Amino acid sequence: MVLLGAVAGVLSIAAFATISTAAEAPQLMFVQSAEDLKVDLAKSTFRLVKVNQQTLYFSDRPQRIVGHLKMAD
Repeated sequence: MVLLGAVAGVLSIAAFATISTAAEAPQLMFVQSAEDLKVDLAKSTFRLVKVNQQTLYFSDRPQRIVGHLKMAD
């Protein structure tokens, strides 16, 4: 199983808007797992194959946020 951590990004969900302003929006990191990974060196890309249906997300200080999202089929 391949385990990859995606680049940290800001997730704009309405629920987070109630706990923080735009200036202090949390930086979230994402984790996806897959059975295989296909790399295309010519295009400098990679593609996850047979991805798990759950994507985990988390943040560190000052707001410790964790959760998961179910991916669409």
